[in-house]
Amino acid sequence: GYDLLLASPLSTKKITTKSRMELSCEVRADAIDKPIDTLIIAGFPMSMLETSGAFIQWLHDTYPKVRRICSVCVGTYALAEAGILEGKHATTHWQFSQDFQRRYPDIKVDTNPFYTRDGNVYTSGGVASGIDLSLALVEEDYGRDLALQSARKLVLYLKRTGYQSQFSSLL
Repeated sequence: GYDLLLASPLSTKKITTKSRMELSCEVRADAIDKPIDTLIIAGFPMSMLETSGAFIQWLHDTYPKVRRICSVCVGTYALAEAGILEGKHATTHWQFSQDFQRRYPDIKVDTNPFYTRDGNVYTSGGVASGIDLSLALVEEDYGRDLALQSARKLVLYLKRTGYQSQFSSLL
């Protein structure tokens, strides 16, 4: 039931990740010409934050038109820069939580949960927490049975137990 579209926040359709992997996107974000139901902002190199003014403005302008908006890892910074998280609860990767709180004192940062929801804004910690969030979105949209079926196929827990820290007790 999802129609996925990988969009670039840059002026080009090609993104180079921190690990130097190149992603070819169908479209630039500012060229999306159809309604967006759920917008997910992935993590990015922090150096991009200073050069992403056009994308941040696009996020700010697009947010009122979406049903929900989500971030994974440091994608939370983009939501904060766009003013979307002002006065809200959020989480981000634990490694960036102190910097995030210092930069955005009006946002209530909690790195204990894998993901948070405040209204129609969802934020998650690291990559694995983004998977937790994705399963929660599937459950919200299509019910527990499909989310559980998806988790089983991926060999994951549907919901990790309790209110856990992002820190693994095994580490």
